[in-house]
Amino acid sequence: MISLAGIDSETYRRRAEAEISQRLSPYSSKVVIEHDAHVVLLSNADRGVVVIAGTGSIAYGYDGMRTYVTGDRGWLVGDFGSGFWIGRETLRELLAELQGLSEKSLISKLIPFTEEELVRFLYENSCNIGKVASFSKPLLRAVEMGDQKAYRILNDTMRKLADQALSLCKMLREDKLYYHGGMFASKTYTRFFTSYLKEKGINAIPSSDLIKGFVKLASS
Repeated sequence: MISLAGIDSETYRRRAEAEISQRLSPYSSKVVIEHDAHVVLLSNADRGVVVIAGTGSIAYGYDGMRTYVTGDRGWLVGDFGSGFWIGRETLRELLAELQGLSEKSLISKLIPFTEEELVRFLYENSCNIGKVASFSKPLLRAVEMGDQKAYRILNDTMRKLADQALSLCKMLREDKLYYHGGMFASKTYTRFFTSYLKEKGINAIPSSDLIKGFVKLASS
């Protein structure tokens, strides 16, 4: 049993399954590949909605027969509320502050780049989603320190992520969802996400141990 992100496309799923099965054939006669969001869901319920937020993000729903996805679709156009998305918005604001296009905030104090250093970093790492995502941490720190600009950046992206989940909750008639992923290690991040959903009548619950989902899939 293998859990992977980024296999929303059936074409990619078949390709991944074929390649992995071939490589693992000396060790196993059967390889089962499942979307990581489905494993999270089955660790908590047989149907419903989950949100995963780490370097990327996804809102995922399952009604017992069909799966539904909002957000996701890669860092280029999707992944609201992800580490990458927040890191990119942080760097965008930092550049504006360094160029005198925006008033200085804690963002430029917590990220000690000169404009030249920032531009070099952007040219060398614009497609390195892990490095860009790492700049979500100073943004969250600035929010915790009371910076209003950082608050607005986080609030905007968290509402977009929550709205994607809300659309699935309405579609599936759910009044709760489960969340999982590295970004939820931040109490500040989690508070923004869960508070907004609570205002909309949705109870956001941390996921149970994922081993439950693997066991359920393996026994099915």
